[in-house]
Amino acid sequence: MSFSCDMTNKDFNNQLIECSILLVSLLLKQYKSKAIDITDFRDHTTNKISYILNNFDTIKDNMKKKSIEDLINECNEITNSN
Repeated sequence: MSFSCDMTNKDFNNQLIECSILLVSLLLKQYKSKAIDITDFRDHTTNKISYILNNFDTIKDNMKKKSIEDLINECNEITNSN
């Protein structure tokens, strides 16, 4: 079985970055509401944040970059303080 896809690697990468950002945001909200603990928070954000940072230069919108930096900084503060 073969599937056809019109998505380029760049498109796929952009979607994966967006998905990672949304998931990290959701995990942060879950941690703040005490729905997950610090272990789950760390376990589920580490790779996503790493991926975002490794592809940060592909993001062109400066306002978006700033909001991503703020999100990552907040996550880092949490993981470094616990």
